[in-house]
Amino acid sequence: VFQDESNATETREQKRQRAISKAVRQAELKRLRIAQEIQREQEEIEVQLKELEARGVLIEKALRGESEQHNSK
Repeated sequence: VFQDESNATETREQKRQRAISKAVRQAELKRLRIAQEIQREQEEIEVQLKELEARGVLIEKALRGESEQHNSK
């Protein structure tokens, strides 16, 4: 009977350890997914920023071109 209780205790401890390991793995995977999502969003924002900068350059050039035309008249 004592041996059965010892085995049951060991089995419970093994189950507890497996549950803890699983929880740790799941937490790591969740952190990884979140990090990947943040990185993807950051890349999208960087693309948008470059597009806006290019548009800004064109607008600045157009404004300077208009100012130069007004000054030369």
